[in-house]
Amino acid sequence: MAAKRKFKVPAVPVIVIPEVHLITDPTEMRITVDPTPEDVDTFVEKTTLQKLETRWTSFTNRLKADTAAAKGVFDKLVKAYDNTTTRMYHSLTHIEACLNVMDAHVPKDSKITPYVEMAIWFHDIIIDHDRKDSEVESAFAFMACGREMGLKGKFIGDVADMIPYTMLKWHTKEAPHPRYDYLRDVYLSVLGADEKTFKAYELGIRYEYSYIPTATYNRARAFILDSFLKRDRIYNTEIFRNLYETKARENITRSIAFLGGN
Repeated sequence: MAAKRKFKVPAVPVIVIPEVHLITDPTEMRITVDPTPEDVDTFVEKTTLQKLETRWTSFTNRLKADTAAAKGVFDKLVKAYDNTTTRMYHSLTHIEACLNVMDAHVPKDSKITPYVEMAIWFHDIIIDHDRKDSEVESAFAFMACGREMGLKGKFIGDVADMIPYTMLKWHTKEAPHPRYDYLRDVYLSVLGADEKTFKAYELGIRYEYSYIPTATYNRARAFILDSFLKRDRIYNTEIFRNLYETKARENITRSIAFLGGN
């Protein structure tokens, strides 16, 4: 039996949010302080659970996972992602969208796609907006589920290593394998989506942070979005840069203006 791989978590730096100009007149706000699920549903279509379950079953069968255990893990994924009390963007719709982007643009390579797909399923299974290490906790959650399904130890360790690279602090961290870059680019593809999809994304994020006062949220959100504009490139792979870079910068610039950050 192969030795279990220990997942090591490097220290994560804390982002300090500076003071910036804010819109103070509520009538000027394009994103409300307390968007409702109905507001977001205007732009976000409900995912098809049956389609996702069929895909998950086929995927885990190819990985030779224990069938009953895989079904149990899928139920855990649904329970985690289908929680409209705390999630509006980081939901099953988000998982489906990421899988669709992966299918369209990530190379069909046995050393890339199975790892990227599994990381997509688990990268946001843990969401706690009061913590700065939800992605790390998601990696540990995958490790437990991977062992439960009887997956190979090296595959479990490799996927667990990838998941924290979706953290904002690790978006520009040097990747040890191209599949890490593809995962990050899939995750960030929403930034370069059409205007309607991007607006749904921004509304969904605001809903998840609706407990934060408008001024505080706008300051933080504008700072985070501006950090993308300051990068030499948002996307790590050539195919994603060609497809999404220009539109992402347009979307981000417009959103910062809405938030009063520019």
